[in-house]
Amino acid sequence: RQSPKLMRLADAIYEHEKGKPSPYKCKLEQDESCPNPLLLESNDEEEKAEWIAKRVLEVKQKYGFVPSIAVFVADKQDAAELEVLLKDDGRLENNGIDVKDCSSGDNLSAQDMLRIFPLDKVKGMEFEVAFFHNIDKALAGSSTDLMRRYLYVGISRATSHLAATFTEEDGNEDIINYFNLEVKNWKV
Repeated sequence: RQSPKLMRLADAIYEHEKGKPSPYKCKLEQDESCPNPLLLESNDEEEKAEWIAKRVLEVKQKYGFVPSIAVFVADKQDAAELEVLLKDDGRLENNGIDVKDCSSGDNLSAQDMLRIFPLDKVKGMEFEVAFFHNIDKALAGSSTDLMRRYLYVGISRATSHLAATFTEEDGNEDIINYFNLEVKNWKV
C-alpha cells in the first residue's frame, strides 16, 4: 500500500525498534519519481503552515486534483490553531482547497480538503498524503522511541506522501536522521 520510499523509512524504523529486518515487503515497483518523505525544522508556526500549504499545492499540481490529505497534531487545541494559520495564509483557499479541523470526526469524505486530526483520532484511517505537525511537541517529554513509533504509525496512514514538522530543539536528531534534509519539496 505504501510507496517504496515510505516502506524504506518504515523498514529503518522497524529494524531500529526490533533489532531485526522488517518482514514486510513493498508490493509496488521501485520508482524514483515517488516522493521522498520531507521534514521542516523550525520554531516559526507561520513558516510551518506556509510550508505545509506549499506541499499540498505541489501534490495538487502533480495529480491535477486534491487527493485525501491529513495533518496530524497533538490535540484539539493544536488542530484549531493550525486551521487558523492555514486559513490566514490563504494559499489553499485561493486554490479551492478547504481546511477543516476534524477533531469531531466530521467532513471525512469531502473533496478538495485538507483535514486536521488530533493523533488520537487517526486509528484505522488512510490518506494519500499525511503530515505530522510538531511531532516533537505532540509527544513532549516522551522518549525518542515513542516519537519513532508515532512516525511509524504515520507512515502506515500515508500511501505516497509523508512530511513532518519539528521545532528546533536538541534531542530530535534521532528522528530527523530518518529524513533526507537535502530534499525540500515534492515539485513535479
